[in-house]
Amino acid sequence: MTDTGGMPPSISVERLEFHTIVQPLRFAYGHAKATHRSVEAVLCVAVDRAGNYGLGEAVPRAYVSGESGASVMADLRRLAPRLLAGTVSLASLRANIAELIRSWPGVFPSCALCALEGATLDLLARQSRCPLYHLFRPGPVEVLRYTASLGFGSARSVAFKTRLYLAAGFRAFKAKVGDAEDVPRLALIRRLIGPSRPLFADANGAWTKEEAVVKIEGLAALGVWAMEEPLRTADPPPGAGGQLDREAVLDDSHYQACHWIRRRSALPLIADESLISPASLERLLGHQAFDIVNVRLSKCGGHFAGAYMVERAAQQGLGYGFGAMVAESAVLANHGAHFGACHPERLYIQGYSHLALQARAYSSGGARLRLGATVKLGDAPGLGLRLNRAALSAISRAKETITL
Repeated sequence: MTDTGGMPPSISVERLEFHTIVQPLRFAYGHAKATHRSVEAVLCVAVDRAGNYGLGEAVPRAYVSGESGASVMADLRRLAPRLLAGTVSLASLRANIAELIRSWPGVFPSCALCALEGATLDLLARQSRCPLYHLFRPGPVEVLRYTASLGFGSARSVAFKTRLYLAAGFRAFKAKVGDAEDVPRLALIRRLIGPSRPLFADANGAWTKEEAVVKIEGLAALGVWAMEEPLRTADPPPGAGGQLDREAVLDDSHYQACHWIRRRSALPLIADESLISPASLERLLGHQAFDIVNVRLSKCGGHFAGAYMVERAAQQGLGYGFGAMVAESAVLANHGAHFGACHPERLYIQGYSHLALQARAYSSGGARLRLGATVKLGDAPGLGLRLNRAALSAISRAKETITL
């Protein structure tokens, strides 16, 4: 293990590059809320005076956090001078984000914070000559074992993908539910993976509370161990800067209804779209609405905010697992791996869907998903990723540079 020789150094970020990236997927990935045929992401590149860089990414989804590429860019312009003015250290970044969590006015800028903080942490770790996770958890970490995710599709398509995941060594699975084919689809998956491999389901807010109780009972009979996000929410009103205000529909009545389901559910409930900010976490905990929180860096605000949510949830006796955005790139997948390594009591971890879904990569290196569905983090500084600027330019729809 590379030793940083003490506290990580301070850095000065000279400029930030923001790239809005759009690229088609190899095949569609569908669930109750959306069918993804392309991915829009925002890449942040933090560059110091010597030309060293760090990478961060966010994947905004309107139905998750209400954010869009345009709203993320607007938030980045507001956040950058607040977080990165002058010399930046790990301690100052932590303190600035803690203050932001306490006092940010309006809708929480989860995606922008994830991308900006991620790029800064990657640059800090590169300058410290240590892997990114070592900033938070010095010493060796365990090998990460990933859970596969199966979307909607025909029986033939679902069977084909399930067999591919099994051949790749996946031992745990998540399946999307929320349409008329839920029971036959999950019965097929269960038959293929066998009776002992863990399987949980994700409804992406497909049902009323009464429907949820009945549906969950039927899925429990198929050996499903948990249900993610069963309850439908209203369409959110528009907010500032092109962002939808999902906080407005994640109100007390939403969490009261989730608590109603939880009291009657045959399975533990996992919060995903119901957890998008520190404020939503407090309402979730206050109403005892869920058993488990699903932290995704992009929707939760990155490493520090994500760790805050994990710690608060654990204090209240909730479990936690780590999800991923559909078709996030290697940048966000590697951030997720380093974050996951710092929290060994997680129930599951997901990621690396870009290997199947994205046809074009704009980076190389980093931690790789190996046969056996495992990721072993190495000693490369930061994320260990190398940026391919020509490949990035080919899929970048817009670029903006901020000089600090």
